[in-house]
Amino acid sequence: MVPNRPWSTSLSRSRYGDVGTHGEWEIAIEHYHWERLEPAYQLAVELGVGTTAAYGSWFRLIEGETLTRRQSATTEAAPWLEVEVIESQVPHRDAVVAVIREACDSIADRLGWTHGPETLASVLTSEADAPWAIGRYGYMIDKYPVDKICLPQHATADPDDLAEVVAHEYAHVIVLNAAQGRAPIWLNEGVAMLAENELDARAVRAMASGEVEWKTPEALDEAHNAERRGGENSERVWLAYQQSALLGRFLASIEGERKIGDLLRAFADNSNWTELKMRVSGQSPADEALKQTFGLSERETFAQALEWVREQAQRR
Repeated sequence: MVPNRPWSTSLSRSRYGDVGTHGEWEIAIEHYHWERLEPAYQLAVELGVGTTAAYGSWFRLIEGETLTRRQSATTEAAPWLEVEVIESQVPHRDAVVAVIREACDSIADRLGWTHGPETLASVLTSEADAPWAIGRYGYMIDKYPVDKICLPQHATADPDDLAEVVAHEYAHVIVLNAAQGRAPIWLNEGVAMLAENELDARAVRAMASGEVEWKTPEALDEAHNAERRGGENSERVWLAYQQSALLGRFLASIEGERKIGDLLRAFADNSNWTELKMRVSGQSPADEALKQTFGLSERETFAQALEWVREQAQRR
């Protein structure tokens, strides 16, 4: 039985994809999302990745987190935050825990977010860091009953690098819960990129000049979802992150970062009447929330953001 979080329910159903004749994998994935890592791993090993390696990504996620759990110890960093670390690989555990807590506090303050949802930050075993690994540089998973952020072990070597990764992934926790899972991918990644202050000047110039296409909301979300195995879409995905980063910065430039927190909460404050009107008119949640918070439609936001990017490029 899934907890009473309707946005999580819909996300969990979409996670599985087309299981086809390998419906047993759904059980392994369900174990994984309930943080029952050992049974998830044992079943994954029994099932294998499939004849076409369709479940290779799931296998790697489950394997990395399970191997971490077998060797780690967990520290309560705050009433809402636990940190999982393998002490033999991260001897400066206390310092790492402090950086993780401070990075979460920092982005929460910037967005006007009050900690609450239980969060587990797991520093993955070094064995999980491989070229074929999924989320090699960090990822966030909506689990039950915790939201889990997984961090690469190599990031713990530098406090600044670790803080950037944590801020990015904890921003996803904030977006998920503040917007109740209704924020589009472009906004989710835009807030996360804003959190870590990551932006490439080359992308700014290329998008400002038109050398690189400034994508529509639908096309941008599609680019974020592009197949990543084999690396054939690496440039496309990277540019999607850069455009999202620029959109996040544009929104922050209007009335500050806390206004983005207001935007996220606007996804979840609709009355039943408002929801009905949106369904009848075909208005998207992003369109409604942006108009409520910034007085802009989603397409107006993208158009004005591009003009802002061009202005920024001229100033450089």
